[in-house]
Amino acid sequence: MGRSNLAVHHRRAIRLAGYDYRQDGMYFVTICTFQWECLLGEIVDGEMYLSAAGEAVQQAWDRLPPRFPGIALDRFVVMPNHVHGILFLGADPGIGAANPVSLGTVVGAFKSLAAIAANRVLAREGSPLWHRNYYEHIIRNDRELHRVRAYIEGNPANWAQDDDNPALAQ
Repeated sequence: MGRSNLAVHHRRAIRLAGYDYRQDGMYFVTICTFQWECLLGEIVDGEMYLSAAGEAVQQAWDRLPPRFPGIALDRFVVMPNHVHGILFLGADPGIGAANPVSLGTVVGAFKSLAAIAANRVLAREGSPLWHRNYYEHIIRNDRELHRVRAYIEGNPANWAQDDDNPALAQ
């Protein structure tokens, strides 16, 4: 979601009313940096080149499954000022309802771990890395999963048209 959409929806609930985000499922999440700062790297000729902060964010994502054994990670991309990822809750049938974890808990842990690590390499303490909320979409079937995977994989190549690209605001 671009800045214009965030500005319009910043006070409305963005979660699906009545939906239990602890239930098994596939989720597509987008998390934007605070004030859309391009801290995580740059796009050159449609390829994303991670900064040290971007590397720290990537590593924080990769380290989620040991913290939350009931999840599995799928596609993920770090962009200059946001990330997109797919994760599965309930990936381990042995965990399931015996150890429920919510999407919000996983995303909150990721945001915290990534912010600590990225701010460390940026040598800036106490500065927010992320916008306070995040966007999620419940992936309901394989066709939708393939569409979201293609979107994530193509995101760097489409940066020139991305609503989150600050060059478009000039």
